Amino acid sequence: MKIKEKFKEALAELQNEMLNDSEWIKDWNICFKNFETNYQYNGINVLLIAQSMSGRNHKQPYFMTFKQAKARNYKIKKGAKSYPIFFFNIKEKEIKNEEGIETIKIPILRQYFLFNIEDIEGVEIKNEDNSAVKGEAELIIKKAKEYIPILFGNPAYYPQKHQITMPNISNFDNTDSYLSALFHELVHSTTIYFNREKFSYAEEEIIAELGAVFLCKHFQIDYPMSRHSAYIKSWANEVENKSFYSIIKNTFQATEKLLDILS
Repeated sequence: MKIKEKFKEALAELQNEMLNDSEWIKDWNICFKNFETNYQYNGINVLLIAQSMSGRNHKQPYFMTFKQAKARNYKIKKGAKSYPIFFFNIKEKEIKNEEGIETIKIPILRQYFLFNIEDIEGVEIKNEDNSAVKGEAELIIKKAKEYIPILFGNPAYYPQKHQITMPNISNFDNTDSYLSALFHELVHSTTIYFNREKFSYAEEEIIAELGAVFLCKHFQIDYPMSRHSAYIKSWANEVENKSFYSIIKNTFQATEKLLDILS
């Protein structure tokens, strides 16, 4: 079957699925944790760590403070950069009032600095076990990494650096979910070949997910079409009908380019 015919088939299947009321759900769960205490960082600190991580080659989601590393006789590698985070420490203060002495709690903002365990000498690092990823999936991932740097982090494409961040495969429900998310980011990366600056953010997201639909179908990745359609529908209201022809045309161009890279 020719590429265009397969592309039309994927679109027809997607269009049929768009009639359902399925909602998009995130397929991955990425957690940044303290290696010593297993504490899971949250709130603004997740964003700060993810932002810093996007420019580095760390693949481990575990961190320690300098004090924790020193207590274990570990050594921070020369030139290692820290990850700044923020916490509120609670200080208790006694004040006098008409009823006597009252203890109040005062939140004090503190900044801490973490180091990724890959930058700490002496820490035993357990690398992700990808032994279950075999066959064509393994080959696709290998070729994707040859085409573009893939660093650890939430799924995203950084055009200024031309790099992708992805969670570990173990952070996903299964390998198919990982590949679908990877395809989405790979389609985003084709902006270096095809000028899509005129497209809105919503249009670019639809192009990326449409591309993931076709690539999943082409490589026979068993990812539910309902999840693709739910994601596209979440952006479709922000796109004018006249834009969809350009969206489909650009999606086809992007996926053709990626097929040359991944096949």
